[in-house]
Amino acid sequence: GDFLKDFRYWKGKVQRYRADIRAQGLLDILDILQGDLSKLEDFSQDGYQLLVGRLIYEQPEITREEMPRLAKDCLEKFEERPIDKCLLAVIEGDLYTCLQMCLQLIDRPWFL
Repeated sequence: GDFLKDFRYWKGKVQRYRADIRAQGLLDILDILQGDLSKLEDFSQDGYQLLVGRLIYEQPEITREEMPRLAKDCLEKFEERPIDKCLLAVIEGDLYTCLQMCLQLIDRPWFL
């Protein structure tokens, strides 16, 4: 409702400001604020930074059911790290896989 209306208004306002700016650094920031996927990818160092950027600036209205798809999409754009499977399991609500991955990743899993 109101949130999406305000979000769209804000994105339009950022677009109007963008027309008056010539400094590349500021243009990059405004592109990120508008959810420009290519800029978000350029400035993200891993899939989870990209995921957070997309959640904040591109798809703030995403549902819990859509989160695993978006997370997988973001993770596919970067080299896979061992922790990625664990974090994806958390997003998917797969506690068993998450615990299995933690046991593999953690040096001293006695606290689990």
